[in-house]
Amino acid sequence: MVKLESILNFPLLFSSMLFILLALVLSVYKLLTRLKDASKFHRIGLLFLNLVFFLSFMGLIIQPHYNDSSNRISKLLIQDDLTVMKKLDKDEFLLVSSLSQLGQLSQQYQLKFSSQILTEPEQLQLKSPASEIELIGDGLSETQLAAFDNMRLNFVSAELKTGLISPEWLESIWLGNHFSVKATLQTSSNGIFTVELVDPIGQVVQQLSLRSNERFEMSSTPKTIGNHLYQIRIIDSKDKIVSNETIPVSVQRSTPAKLLILQSSPSFEVKQLQNWSAENGASLFVRSRISQNKFVSRSTNLELSIFESTKGTSLSSRSLSLYDLLIIDGRELLSISDGQIKTVKDAIRDGLGLLVLVDSYLVDNKNESLADLLKDFPLSPLEQQTESSIVLVKSETDLVNLSNITLPIATRPFDSTNSLPPSVIPLITDLQGRVVVASSQLTLGKLGLSIIQDTNRLVTSGRRQEFSLIWHHLIEQIGRKEQGSQLQARNPAKRFTINQLAEICINIPMKTPVKAKTEQETFRVSHSFQQADESQHVLSFERNPFLSGEFCADFWPKQSGWHQLLDNSLSQDNMIKENLWFYVHDEDGWQADNQLTTLLATKSRIKRNPSSASRKGVSLPISDWLFWSLMVISSGLIWIERKYWS
Repeated sequence: MVKLESILNFPLLFSSMLFILLALVLSVYKLLTRLKDASKFHRIGLLFLNLVFFLSFMGLIIQPHYNDSSNRISKLLIQDDLTVMKKLDKDEFLLVSSLSQLGQLSQQYQLKFSSQILTEPEQLQLKSPASEIELIGDGLSETQLAAFDNMRLNFVSAELKTGLISPEWLESIWLGNHFSVKATLQTSSNGIFTVELVDPIGQVVQQLSLRSNERFEMSSTPKTIGNHLYQIRIIDSKDKIVSNETIPVSVQRSTPAKLLILQSSPSFEVKQLQNWSAENGASLFVRSRISQNKFVSRSTNLELSIFESTKGTSLSSRSLSLYDLLIIDGRELLSISDGQIKTVKDAIRDGLGLLVLVDSYLVDNKNESLADLLKDFPLSPLEQQTESSIVLVKSETDLVNLSNITLPIATRPFDSTNSLPPSVIPLITDLQGRVVVASSQLTLGKLGLSIIQDTNRLVTSGRRQEFSLIWHHLIEQIGRKEQGSQLQARNPAKRFTINQLAEICINIPMKTPVKAKTEQETFRVSHSFQQADESQHVLSFERNPFLSGEFCADFWPKQSGWHQLLDNSLSQDNMIKENLWFYVHDEDGWQADNQLTTLLATKSRIKRNPSSASRKGVSLPISDWLFWSLMVISSGLIWIERKYWS
């Protein structure tokens, strides 16, 4: 029914109705004046025809509705299989994911079905108003379900698709770091599937045999910088590839580390580390004690002006802020004052990494300031000289066996991982699983302890690569982390997909206070496979007033592939220092994970509000054909009366 208040809210409609009503009154007046001598039946009949004409005319304008108390059910099919178009009944509608899919349907199927194809869930109530909706297939997202907030929903779930769900990986890593991807295999059968990680040149890096719902992790180490596309293939028992997902990884060259080494006496260990730093571009400053108050210093890849401005290697907050990692042996650590220990602690909390090379002096001597610093690391004297074969720990499941490298240890291995405090992370273990190098987080920085000695023996025995691997691992895990800009997609899937709206956010380490809420910064996004002039477009990023350094903008990708956030006003202020690359996936990618997201959202909506409401009837519009027919018939009879009875 049309309500009076809804009419009053539209002045033009209200004015039109007043005009029509006035016309009706004048027409009736003229009619009664003209037919004052006619019969009563003649006047009533003509008056009725005029009233029908004017009411029909008003009906075409205001389009009144009526309340249908019958239980009307519309079916909405949500699935990727386009062959369902051949089976649609009159009360069934198909929701397509994009306009491109709609174009496919228009070419493949007859036009009589076009009225039953929807691109948005809201269109269902316009084409077929109903009191109850039956969803069939993959379900809807939280945003799409908002179109049916006040309606009863029934859901018939589609069969689970075979593929990967809940994937996790870092899309941007530094050169030399391990890249790993975690996911869960989802299948509709109980058979065994082969899962392969394929590198960008098509070689199988890792292969696993898994059943449905098994969580797994696969990893690789990219050898070059650039944008790489890995693949994860799922192969069934008949050697058929049933799923192939793209895993994009952007490999960037990290900033060379800055190392400060303080040692109680010159050593071959530090000499080899200095040579390694020179070869790998790292910056290093070494201070060696030659007597109680005399030191000798040497540097690699560092300018003298740094030390002039910080008074050499004095342990001040200013000097320590210039380095990423402080390496110090146990005897030298015992010789520094309590005030300097406090300065080092403060520097670690601000992000500095500290690696202590444990020796017998540190184990045998007590120091209250150091006891507090090293409280999470149990150290016990070594009863006799021993050596241990070591294994690098890259992650919980990723171990790098260094081909039985055997090195001396300075003290007993730390307790097993089961008895170590949760804050202590193993970095290197021996073949028996005992921890020989570990670290713990202290606010922004890390403290690491190593009980292995004489890694320089690897160089003299021709195993320079293993020496490099060990020290690269320790510097990466303990050293100061680079505070680079981070870019992410803010949507349920946490990834960008072509033709799907997403919020793109960038986190920038801010050195200045957050400014006004309305401040915006402009970035340019380009597609990496096209000429810049053809593919660039501007996005306006608004600063988040609650999170310092976060900027967000709406982004609607039109092309799949690698995209880059180009130079802009922020980079001119040296806030963005690296190339920010991100990948836009094809529409047909990650179908199993997308299905899981919509299935869970739909089931949660029904569980949260199962009785939401079938309204008592549904408001349906009165057909325009009824008004047109009445208007034509009444006007025709009025014309006939005027012609033959006037």
